[in-house]
Amino acid sequence: MEKDAVDAFNSALGKARKDELSNSGFADEIERDVLPPWRAARERIIALQPVPDAYRTRGDLLLEYMRLRQEAWELHGQGARESNLQKIQEAAEKQKLAQEAA
Repeated sequence: MEKDAVDAFNSALGKARKDELSNSGFADEIERDVLPPWRAARERIIALQPVPDAYRTRGDLLLEYMRLRQEAWELHGQGARESNLQKIQEAAEKQKLAQEAA
């Protein structure tokens, strides 16, 4: 699921960079192809709570990573749709934090 979501985002980003997608089209692809399966997977993991103590730290880090990734993609979409560079920069920072959590 992670690979599929990242690939879908990168595909949309590549199309946007080549002007094959408008800003709105880029946001649409994120909202249609990236976020729904990611949110669903995150919700499935949250539903597994509580986890045994031996796995709690790892589980917490996974959920933090997933939250940050989701927020980053949401901000990318919003920033593109609104032509808001600040949101896009915030998205990049969230992606960086997600990588650190990973």
